[in-house]
Amino acid sequence: MEVKDKDLTDSMRLPGLCNICRKPCKMRCGHHVRTVGECRIDHPWNLVQLGMNPRDCLCHHNFHATGKPTRHDFLCAVSKREGVPLEFIVDVMNAVIACPPRMLSHEAATAWLVKAFPADVALKAAEIVKPMFKE
Repeated sequence: MEVKDKDLTDSMRLPGLCNICRKPCKMRCGHHVRTVGECRIDHPWNLVQLGMNPRDCLCHHNFHATGKPTRHDFLCAVSKREGVPLEFIVDVMNAVIACPPRMLSHEAATAWLVKAFPADVALKAAEIVKPMFKE
């Protein structure tokens, strides 16, 4: 499953507060909560902003060196930033990842999601996967 949004990932690099430690950072990255190896979903619910410069904050460095902060920490930060319950974000992202990648149309993907997941989860997941289809 791939949903790419270069404008979104570029905007995640702008200076601002690290989503984890809340320290001001001159350079941040949009770190995928569900890793690119699992799926490539460029969506605000799957990206946490981490400081990239060790002089500003060590969150990105520490994640790669020690595994902390954890994926759960990332989800908590995204939930707070977006004002959406953590459980709903997890359910929607699981639905997006479960959506068969070879669907031929957005309508087919939406129909599959609605059959497989609760309506609120399915409809949000369908909104997220829509950019995959060039209709």
